[in-house]
Amino acid sequence: MSAGTAVLASDLGAFRRVLDDGQAGALFRTGDSADLARVLVGLLSDGGERARIAAAGEAAVARYDWSTVTHQVLTVYEMAVEGSAAPVGEDPTSRRGARTALKRLRGDE
Repeated sequence: MSAGTAVLASDLGAFRRVLDDGQAGALFRTGDSADLARVLVGLLSDGGERARIAAAGEAAVARYDWSTVTHQVLTVYEMAVEGSAAPVGEDPTSRRGARTALKRLRGDE
């Protein structure tokens, strides 16, 4: 995508998300070789569609650039560090019951 080339991928959830549900890349049904062939032949025979997909992919790939991804990962780490001092207790809706969980959170137990 970052090289400006049209991408063709199976419609697995992760690929579907990266390719904006087929806007930034062509998708074929996973495990369906006939659909792969159909989509590939269509893409190869339609220069305009290839160019459109390549341009959309090139624009979409910016969100996967390391400078962006690194910032997102660091943000998650910072949130985890900030929250590390928060008390951790049992969910009051657990099988042990709300009363037991509240006692444990308060230190009564």
